[in-house]
Formats: sequence, structure tokens, C-alpha cells
Amino acid sequence: MAQALQWIQGGAIVLVLTAERMLPALGLDQDPSFYQVLKERRFPIIAGVWLFGNMVQSSLTSTGAFEVFYDGRLVHSKLATGHLPQMEELLHLVGTAMQKQ
Repeated sequence: MAQALQWIQGGAIVLVLTAERMLPALGLDQDPSFYQVLKERRFPIIAGVWLFGNMVQSSLTSTGAFEVFYDGRLVHSKLATGHLPQMEELLHLVGTAMQKQ
């Protein structure tokens, strides 16, 4: 889904940059006020599409994972436990993993 959004985001930016030539070539109606807004606000529109698209992509790919490994073994997983460990708990978990070695 995030990759599809990336293509949509790129297409929207290309459309903003080439709308004056692309839309008439596609046979779409020309609205002078629409073109005027694109001309006058091209940079803010592109920046908004880019920033908003990246924010949505980031939220789609974020898993919330926080995993701690010691010597290739999983010591703690936020996905499995549902919480982040406190420093004392984390030190205890790593210490226990070290003793098992």
C-alpha cells in the first residue's frame, strides 16, 4: 500500500508540474482559475503533496517494533509483550541472556 501511495504521490507532483500541457493533451476541460492556482502556488502544492505523502507512507510502514537481541537471540519484543521495557527490566533481561551463554 505504501508503494502504491508513492506512485500516486509522484503522479500528483508530475501533474502539478505539467498540468498546463498534460490536461489539454488528454482532452480535459481547461479551467483558467485552476491553472492560475497551479501557476501561483506550484511550490507549496508540491511541498504539501510531498510532505503529506511521506507522512502517510511512514505511518503505513511503521510497525512499532522494539526488539532487543543478545548474541542473536531475542531478549525482548515490544510486538510480543505489548510494552517497552524499563531500564531495570531491560538490564535484567540482557543479564539473564548473558548468563545463559
